[in-house]
Amino acid sequence: MTRKKKLFFAGVFLCLAALAWGYYLYQKPRAGVTAEQSDSKLTADTLYSHYAVNEEKANQLYSNKVLEVTGVVAQVQNAAGAAAVLLAAKSEMGGGINCSLASDQKADDLKVGQKVCIKGRCTGYLMDVNLVDAVLVNEN
Repeated sequence: MTRKKKLFFAGVFLCLAALAWGYYLYQKPRAGVTAEQSDSKLTADTLYSHYAVNEEKANQLYSNKVLEVTGVVAQVQNAAGAAAVLLAAKSEMGGGINCSLASDQKADDLKVGQKVCIKGRCTGYLMDVNLVDAVLVNEN
């Protein structure tokens, strides 16, 4: 084989290896929060007030961290296999903690006004504080 052909095949092999690695990473499931330790345990009122007062400082404290938030259920949404729970927070703006439950979690048993503890990864603040991959925590 000539030097040109060797370089061509090496380049093709590297491209195929990069594509295979990218496909693997794309198909890899996201890590949930079930097995992770909570970085903080707080109430829905406290978390929401931290974001309402100083969003930048709250992002430094809570963004991309696993939080356990205790609060009162204000709303439960079940749509197309996805469930979300809104925890009420005492504020003038009427915001709260929006918890998008992990795919294996069901919110069928939750009732408005019920006190719950939810663990999830905080992704920031946009009208509500958002928790993703959330799971219900048993407080026994």
